[in-house]
Amino acid sequence: MADHKSAGAVAESKSKKSTLPQTGERKSDLSILAGSMAMLLGLASLFIGRKKKKDEN
Repeated sequence: MADHKSAGAVAESKSKKSTLPQTGERKSDLSILAGSMAMLLGLASLFIGRKKKKDEN
């Protein structure tokens, strides 16, 4: 019986070791998405501003 209990304890400790800590990947994905959207909006505003200047001349 002692072997059965120790085998269960070993299996339990292995399962705890195999669990990785949370690294915040979801937050990183959202920040990359937000940064990309801001960059695209900035580029779009630059092109719109250039087009307006061309039309005025």
